[in-house]
Amino acid sequence: MEIIWTEESLNSYLKIIDYLFERWSAKEIIELEIQVETLLKNLIQFQTFCPVSKLTPYRKCVLNPHTSLIYLINNHQIILITFLHNKSAHNY
Repeated sequence: MEIIWTEESLNSYLKIIDYLFERWSAKEIIELEIQVETLLKNLIQFQTFCPVSKLTPYRKCVLNPHTSLIYLINNHQIILITFLHNKSAHNY
């Protein structure tokens, strides 16, 4: 399985990192990076690890109480769609 970062997923991830950098410490940034790395390793082995959205064909993984990852499985690719704040209004 190949993991593909879309432009939106990269931008949303970097926005979260920027937010943590401005308001928190390096510890929280490192924790998020470890969470993302661990999740991506799990997704390579278990593509359907996270549930399908009720509204879209995407899957949603909760990384922590604040952040989720939205992704799509397409053939032999895991396409990362976006990272989002769990309390935000979204269609996932």
